[in-house]
Amino acid sequence: METSTTPSATVVAHVSGHYTVALWGGVGIVHWMRQADAPAMTHVRRCLRKLVDAQPSGVSFIHVVDEGAGLPSPEARSELSAMMGSFAEATVCVAVVLRGSGFWASAMQSLLTGLRLFAPPRGWTLRFASSTSDLGSWLPGLHVERTHQYFNARELELAIADVLSTGARAASLTG
Repeated sequence: METSTTPSATVVAHVSGHYTVALWGGVGIVHWMRQADAPAMTHVRRCLRKLVDAQPSGVSFIHVVDEGAGLPSPEARSELSAMMGSFAEATVCVAVVLRGSGFWASAMQSLLTGLRLFAPPRGWTLRFASSTSDLGSWLPGLHVERTHQYFNARELELAIADVLSTGARAASLTG
């Protein structure tokens, strides 16, 4: 079994106040601070393609969506659907952390579940959480089961915190 060497994620793209993309071992982490539009989703897809190409045993993706980010635009939904299809064979699971509640979270979960229904019927899993700490109870086990790449829940939480702090640091510099 492989072990991760560091809890730090490598940020490969950051657009202040919009999104951050990071790679951490066999995991792609995206932090959405506002609505996903087509140019953003296209850029995210290109960044995550590098991860898919580098990890032939499989990858997992984590999307952390801030409350108030808004639902993806129709063009972004189309790009997201295409990304689901083109990454289907390599994808172990997609975790979506909705950092909010109420109608917004329900609408986002419904939209993403609907897109998953039309994605190619491969064996990947889509799960939702309300906090990043919720992922530790299931994501490492599912990832290692399918890829044989081990990481522990605490390292995962630290990697996600790194990515989230990138957006927070940028916001404090500009705000």
